[in-house]
Amino acid sequence: MWNAAQPFGTPDPARPNISATIWRTLTDLTNRVYAFESSCSPDVVWTRLDALDFERAARLDLSVEGLVGDVSDRYEPAEPFGFASA
Repeated sequence: MWNAAQPFGTPDPARPNISATIWRTLTDLTNRVYAFESSCSPDVVWTRLDALDFERAARLDLSVEGLVGDVSDRYEPAEPFGFASA
């Protein structure tokens, strides 16, 4: 994931459309895994999509310290977004 990331640094006024990478993500469709990491943390976090109930809205609190590894069981019930509700 790091190979395609734009590192943090001082913005370049000559190239205003280039910005730093904040999140890096990887989607494994074969094994149904979604992985991501913050550019501010070396920890990779992943979710096994087969473990989620897509009939119910859920959220993952990204502000929790020590978020690393498989977080499939750490999703909490949540209200759906307004545009997603019927």
